[in-house]
Amino acid sequence: MVASFVAGFLGPIVSALRRALASTAATKPGPVASAFYIRSAAWVGGNHRRRVYPPAMSRDLIVGLDLGTTAVKALAVDPVGRVVTDARADIELLQPAPGRAVIDADRYVDAALATLGVVAGQLDARRVAGLALSGAMHSLVPVDANDRPLTEALTWADARGQAQTEHLRQRTDTRGLHRRTGCPLRWLYHAPRLRYFREQASDIDARTARYVTLKDLVVHRLTGQWVADLGLMSTTGLVDLADRDFDDEALALADVGRDRLPRLCEPTAIIGPLTREASSAARLLADLPVVAGSSDGPLANLATLAGDQALAITVGTSAAVRVNCPTPTVDDGELTWCYLIAGDRYVRGGAINNAGLLARWVADRFYGDAPADARYATMLREAGDVAPGAAGVVMLPYLTGERTPIWNPAARATIHGLTLTHTRAHIARAALEAVAFAVAELVDILDVRERLAAGVPLSGGITRAPIWCRILADVLGAPLHVADVPDASAVGAAMVGHLALGHVDTLDVGARPRPAGSTVTPTAAHATPYRDARERYISLKSQLHAPCQHPRR
Repeated sequence: MVASFVAGFLGPIVSALRRALASTAATKPGPVASAFYIRSAAWVGGNHRRRVYPPAMSRDLIVGLDLGTTAVKALAVDPVGRVVTDARADIELLQPAPGRAVIDADRYVDAALATLGVVAGQLDARRVAGLALSGAMHSLVPVDANDRPLTEALTWADARGQAQTEHLRQRTDTRGLHRRTGCPLRWLYHAPRLRYFREQASDIDARTARYVTLKDLVVHRLTGQWVADLGLMSTTGLVDLADRDFDDEALALADVGRDRLPRLCEPTAIIGPLTREASSAARLLADLPVVAGSSDGPLANLATLAGDQALAITVGTSAAVRVNCPTPTVDDGELTWCYLIAGDRYVRGGAINNAGLLARWVADRFYGDAPADARYATMLREAGDVAPGAAGVVMLPYLTGERTPIWNPAARATIHGLTLTHTRAHIARAALEAVAFAVAELVDILDVRERLAAGVPLSGGITRAPIWCRILADVLGAPLHVADVPDASAVGAAMVGHLALGHVDTLDVGARPRPAGSTVTPTAAHATPYRDARERYISLKSQLHAPCQHPRR
């Protein structure tokens, strides 16, 4: 099933590459005169060309660069998905005011190049054949005519645009827009946020040459090009999934022209060679091809070998449940989303705002007596000493509002049920359980509970917290396949890079080994206490937070 899934949607891409190479191959003069070039897809435009390198033992690695919200990770990966070396840089998520969650864009780009430099320093840079990128969703940065960021980057946790959301929903057929773009009209997508800048930050908007994502900023620093992949751009709400182009109505709602957005390209497109300036900063060879890649969630699905119609779970800073599907698929209630992976395959799913973000908050707020670098581990250890159900303590995890299913950026976290006998360990346990309960709700909303029995690939920072993995397995009542890779999204990006550069003919997962790791199985004795605890969670949630009830148009 897994093999047929990947072969099914990537086979046509490989065939198209071969046809294009045969019909338009030409040699470009310059430092790599032997390399072949073919024109990129129409979305990229005639000024960009795709370079296809033949596989060679001397250049057998792709560096996958995962541009996350709270960390940047780079992995050198061989053609069968084995990680040779890796590096990581933590990113500070700034919260200068309630409802705002931003990242210093300049420091972010510098951190990305520095992380590449660390990886390059750990191996012979001549082995690296190219770079491929994975990007976190829902970031937005206005840049000026000199390509400099005008503000910090908005992240998915930033609530600006909510007022514009309600206004825009009254002006359009929201269900029709959802069906075309795969994105419900909510505050974290581009249209409301672009309207926010237009209406409430007009001085910035007047100086903005284009609106981009954090990934676009890094791509521009690496290549000098403003080009964005369709995979990540399908998560903005501005792209018609069927037409594989910007949606005119979405652009009108956002009040933005195509000239103020990056050009679109396929995830397998080669955006351009690494510039000499970027080469020096990243300690990699100049003229190295940079493959567009896609968004982090779908790439994690690829790396963890989630097959056709299979579901996968990622629990990192936020958390998501994703289900692969052959056509764009959305729900009637506008609760879930559907994004492009590549080719003719898509992923539908739901996400929550607060997962690792919540766990880190508990560690920082309640474990300040521990050394800073030991707080998280101490919190996990103490939480593991508390029995399932946290002795009646219940937490709602909405530190930064919530997405699916309540879609309310103003929702706030709650700790309920405390008595004199409870300790910080009970709060820690309740936090980990709250995330598990929220993930279980996503599974129910997506109506995929029957698929749990076969086991679910699990990725994200949770994989480094065994107690949390066990809690999630117990709450779901399903085995979880925990891949032992430093970052699944970076591995997925690297595999797309190998395909784009011709190192592999397919991403058929049957041709490469399953990532090393372990399977966490549920404990039968925990089923009843977790059922009772989840009922308390649902009861509290229903009393404090009504389900999302937008009027349908």
